[in-house]
Parts: sequence; C-alpha cells; structure tokens
Amino acid sequence: MAQHTFILCLLSLLLFVNGYPFDFFQLVEQWGPNTCNDGTQCHAQPQPEFTIHGLWPSNFSNARLFCATRKLFDYGQISLLQGDLVQYWPDVINGNNRRFWSNEWKKHGACIDPPFNITQYFELSLDHHRTYDLLKILNGVWHRNRQMPNNGLAPKDILNPIFNAINKTAGIRCNKNGITKKLQLHEIVLCFDNNGTTLIDCPKFVSNSCNQPKFVWLLPQQSSDGVPDYA
Repeated sequence: MAQHTFILCLLSLLLFVNGYPFDFFQLVEQWGPNTCNDGTQCHAQPQPEFTIHGLWPSNFSNARLFCATRKLFDYGQISLLQGDLVQYWPDVINGNNRRFWSNEWKKHGACIDPPFNITQYFELSLDHHRTYDLLKILNGVWHRNRQMPNNGLAPKDILNPIFNAINKTAGIRCNKNGITKKLQLHEIVLCFDNNGTTLIDCPKFVSNSCNQPKFVWLLPQQSSDGVPDYA
C-alpha cells in the first residue's frame, strides 16, 4: 500500500513538471488613466495608480495561453478577498468587478487549476501586487532625482529602476493617447516561474508597442497650479 501511494505521488509530480502547458506567469499591471484615454469609454475616471489587469500563464514560444475549458467562476471561493480585489484589481473600464474577475479566471486562471485553485490564483496575484509596488519604485527614483525626465521617457527609464529594485527585467507595453496621439505607458509586466512565486526575467516578447524612442506617462504628482504633470 505504501509503495502504491509512493508511485501515485511520483506520477503526480511528473505530471506537474511535464504535463501543464505553461512555462511562466505574466503579472500584468495597467495604468488606469492610460487605459481609458486611448479612445476607450470608461465608466469613470480611473485613479492614477497601477492596478492588476491579470495573471496570465504563458510559454516561451511567444504565446499567451487561453483556457480551452473554462471552469465556472465561484465567487464564494474569493469573497473574503473582495476588499483587496476591489482596491487592487478593479474593472476600470466598465466598473463590473465580478465580471472582470470572472473573465480573467475563465480565460487564464482556469488553465492552471490544478495546481492552483481559484482562491490561490487571486491570492497569488494580490500578494505579488502588494510586494512589488511599481509606483513606489518609480516614484522613489524620481523623488531622489528631484524630477522625472521632462523630454519624454525611454524604455530604460522604466525598466532600469525596476531592475535595480527586484534584480529582474520587467516588460512594458504602450498604447496611444486618443487625443494627442502620443505613445504612452500603459502596462508593466512582472514575470514569475511556473511555481508562481519565483521572479524571473521577462522574455523580450513580453515588451511590445513601446517602440519609439520616447513615450509619455502621467505621474500622480501635482504641479504648483494643481494640474498633473506630464512626462
């Protein structure tokens, strides 16, 4: 009986190592104002902060995985997380938080159940968001320098401070402002091994669309006249 149990455990371990079609996770964090000023109609003006877009199982063949079988979203399994989810993972576009969380679970999270169940999927996302405070990292650099670059940003202006803080390479993504047509910072991506906890360097393909020498970003700091400053 003990030998039978050992064999089952060994098979489970082998399935975990070889049987799941994902190599790493992308924790995608979006800058709310730039989600909504590219022509997207949002239900309200988002706060100037990074919030979770999703935790996406991915592989190294330049592909983000979508779940073939969409498991049901059981809100009861994450109801105790509601306060943190509303704060850190809001639906900035439609204001329908539960539907947003459901869509992210069905499209991405259900692919990794097992080994991660629905509660663990959302807990993991929240833990990483709180642990790696992107706005604090970037604000800290420009506070020490007493200003942020005033002639626009290059990718290194975002990636270098994050690397210095976590010793890993992040990813960045841009979109285009619907009025000014300027390229602007939209998302920052942190990457984790398929164990869900170990930071790794993001593959180069994770960064895209910030392909011009300079882009802009609205920072949550106020000028003397109370109008937000733009980089």
